[in-house]
Amino acid sequence: AADQIVAVSSKLAEKLKMCGTLTPITVILNGFNIANVNSNTKRDMFSVIQVSHLQRQKRVNVTIEAFAALKKLYSQATLTIIGDGPLKEELENLCKKLGVVESVKFLGHLTNSQVLKEMSRHQFFIMPSVNEGFGIVYMEAMASGCLTIGTEKEGISDVIHDHDNGFLVEADAPNQIVEAMVWCLNHQEAADEIAN
Repeated sequence: AADQIVAVSSKLAEKLKMCGTLTPITVILNGFNIANVNSNTKRDMFSVIQVSHLQRQKRVNVTIEAFAALKKLYSQATLTIIGDGPLKEELENLCKKLGVVESVKFLGHLTNSQVLKEMSRHQFFIMPSVNEGFGIVYMEAMASGCLTIGTEKEGISDVIHDHDNGFLVEADAPNQIVEAMVWCLNHQEAADEIAN
């Protein structure tokens, strides 16, 4: 009965079309409050962050697997995970199994201003989630100056253009995440341009 539908990403618009709706669909990407963003903080090199609910869709396990591989190449690497959820214990056990528990911090739920402060200290933001409509947190990470890695063919591909303003990887491909991070570490000037 609607005259118009607004979708927050092209992916969601396509899903609606596949459902058979004949109602006109307009894509208007989500916005976010830039007031608390601080991109001028000194970053910890080799630092990785993910901010998400700790559930399967967010693929925090894939981030941990990619981080474990990065840690073998750069022993000083660190990972910070912000968020709560049903998989916390499972993810902590994965860190133990992969031998990175000493380098991974689980900070739990934080306020938005605390999240943005943490983001501004990190070099990489990763969220390889699937079935993601859009994900404002990617935008916050990019605005904070993080090198941002998301999953291709998901909602964020409306904004992230691979090797232009961030990186897109296939779903469930920790090796591609590692390749993107190593490329950035080996091409610092180009990586800075991407982050900027």
